[in-house]
Amino acid sequence: MVTKGPYFHLTKKVHDILKSEYEKNSKAELTAKRIAEIIIERYRDDCQEKINRSRSPLLKGKTVDSARGDLEFQIKAQILIQQERIKRYPNINIDFSVKPRLFVYNEKSTQPSEQEDADKKIKKEEDKKEKFLYPMLQQYLYYYSGYKIFSRHIPHEGSSSSEAGANKWLHPDLVGLQDMQDDYMQDNHKNDEMISLMKNIGHKRFKFWSFEVKPEINIGNVRESFFQTVANSFWANFAYLVATKITGEEANKELRWLANLHGVGFIRLDKDDASNSDIIIPAKEREKIDWNMFYRLISSNKKYNDDYLCLANAVLDSRTKKSLETKDWGIEEIEIDD
Repeated sequence: MVTKGPYFHLTKKVHDILKSEYEKNSKAELTAKRIAEIIIERYRDDCQEKINRSRSPLLKGKTVDSARGDLEFQIKAQILIQQERIKRYPNINIDFSVKPRLFVYNEKSTQPSEQEDADKKIKKEEDKKEKFLYPMLQQYLYYYSGYKIFSRHIPHEGSSSSEAGANKWLHPDLVGLQDMQDDYMQDNHKNDEMISLMKNIGHKRFKFWSFEVKPEINIGNVRESFFQTVANSFWANFAYLVATKITGEEANKELRWLANLHGVGFIRLDKDDASNSDIIIPAKEREKIDWNMFYRLISSNKKYNDDYLCLANAVLDSRTKKSLETKDWGIEEIEIDD
């Protein structure tokens, strides 16, 4: 089995391409499509590795040349998804006044030595702050996990705290909803007979997923991170701890032992390429939702209560076969320029 890791570093490749273009021509204004083309030309080995690791039927088993069109399309889409992260590099801006948008590099305001220090600071901050990982996890859950999970992050700051520490470890970082009838509605053109049969035999339409996110799991935080996940996510059908990496064999053994004991799963999230993330340890499904715990989540956080009105409406309106939409869940849609 191929071991997956954050090998592709898309944002850094975009930065390096724009910088080299600026150094060569004293100007760098490139579209996402042109940057994708240069990435394929300049980093063929990395692109082939990306294809080898991909689970997409459009790429799997192909070469860079035979998959060039689909590969270029995917890289272009991922550049657009990660544009906010790309903009955090010094000297890079995005010009939205033209279509397609331009990624612009200009060194006039920053000296090279300052840029090197800034690059290190960006990496350090991104590794430490969980919030940078939430959009990438949302993309993975909906587009690449195979389960088409609608997920939403609700800030913890809105939680009430009548007693000190009363709500510690209460809220997960993301909560998700899986529509079990979606495949039948899409593939069978809303086959009423099939959906009616599923209802009559007691087939559940929705399943809840809950996620606790950490930048890294190591021997120093593995037990605390795991039991935080148990505390705030075990009410759902599926509970997952998510991190970009596990550091050390001891941490890996401890996590697998705890996961097997308690049924919590683990997702390794690739912070540079959502499609390269993977479920390393599948969670064990809980048949029944702990509704008392779910009510506590909603009642202690106004943001939860407001945002999950759409969840309640989706469940109550399931007889109308109303489809859920990414825009209602804060999931950034992949926008492709012409």
